[in-house]
Formats: sequence, C-alpha cells, structure tokens
Amino acid sequence: MAMNEDRVLAELTAIRGDMTAMRADVSGLLSRTEALESRMDRLQTEHLKTRTDIMARIDRLSDVVTALREDMRVTSAATDSQRRVHEHTREELRDQAEIVMLLRRQVMSLNERVTALEGKV
Repeated sequence: MAMNEDRVLAELTAIRGDMTAMRADVSGLLSRTEALESRMDRLQTEHLKTRTDIMARIDRLSDVVTALREDMRVTSAATDSQRRVHEHTREELRDQAEIVMLLRRQVMSLNERVTALEGKV
C-alpha cells in the first residue's frame, strides 16, 4: 500500500505543480487582459476625441461654405443690379442717339429751307 500512496502523492504533487503553473498562466492572462482593456479604453478615448475634433472641423468648414455661398449671392445680386444699370444706360444712349439723329435731320431740313429762302431774296 505504501507504494500506492507514494504514487498517489507523486501524482498529487504533479497535479499541484500543474495547477500552480496554470494559476501563473491565468494570472498572466489576466494581466494581459487588463492591459488590453486599458489600451482599449485609451483607444476609445482617443477615438471620441478625434471624432469630436473632426465634427468641430466639419462645423467650421460648413460655416465657411455657408459664408461663401452668402457672399456669392450678394455678389451675384450686385452684379445683376450693375448689369441692369448698364443695360438701362445703354438704352438711354440709344434713345438719345435717336433724338440727336432726328434733331440733326430737322437742322439739316431747316438749313435747306434757310438756304432756299436766302436764294429767293
């Protein structure tokens, strides 16, 4: 029986050694898991910060685009206004050119009549 007991004790000692090694492995795994969780927390924090920064940048760019659009509308309206003024001025010049042409014809007609009257006198 002593031999069986020695053998059982040897097996138990081996099992204890295996369990100690397994505990060390589990402890190492726990440490690595905690380190991974810590790194995940840092990554998540950095991700949120980066996302917030990107969203803020998008907001600023959106504001710039909105301001540019408003500037373009104002510039377009001013350009349209100046174009209308230019077209109106052009029409006035055409009208005045026509009046000048009619007055010139009248003056030439009157000049011919005066010349004819002078010739009769």
